[in-house]
Amino acid sequence: MRSLRVMLIVAAVAGLLCAGQAVLASNCTLTYANFGQAFLGKYCNTCHASTLSGGQRRGAPAGLDFDTPELAAKHAVGIMTRTAVKKNMPPAWAAPQPTDDERTKVQTWVSCEYPR
Repeated sequence: MRSLRVMLIVAAVAGLLCAGQAVLASNCTLTYANFGQAFLGKYCNTCHASTLSGGQRRGAPAGLDFDTPELAAKHAVGIMTRTAVKKNMPPAWAAPQPTDDERTKVQTWVSCEYPR
């Protein structure tokens, strides 16, 4: 059951990336510098920063960090999957929450800057 769910998520992400590349290829204006860094700083790096440890991470796994361009690139598809596809990050208890428009922009940013 779990493997089927994983396969469906992978297929959905792959489909979004392929569709996104076709639609967005000529309209790729979002980058880490002009969007991703601020988004991650506002919604993710309060838990997912390499400078945090233990309880400061509020449950974020050690090593799952997004506070540099290299780390954001390494985890880009996962960031997109959790924020724009599954919409389960940030967790429901976290405030503030991204708007639907911001979640769509994450998909656009990742699809453009980190094409697969």
